[in-house]
Amino acid sequence: MYDTARRVALVKQRVRENTRRKRQRGIYGLSAACMLLFAVLMQAAGTVVGPGQPEAWGVFGAMLLREDAG
Repeated sequence: MYDTARRVALVKQRVRENTRRKRQRGIYGLSAACMLLFAVLMQAAGTVVGPGQPEAWGVFGAMLLREDAG
């Protein structure tokens, strides 16, 4: 068996490893949630634009869609 100091060191090491794993899982979960939200928003934007409306990219394109532009 290990002495007390060695056991305490091993427990602290395991706690650090488990904490690191939990943080990594949290980061991966947030990344997946952000990608899912982005996909849903892109799908919603595609639905709103529809086939009959022109698409304009960026600020300049949005200005060109205004009726009084030019």
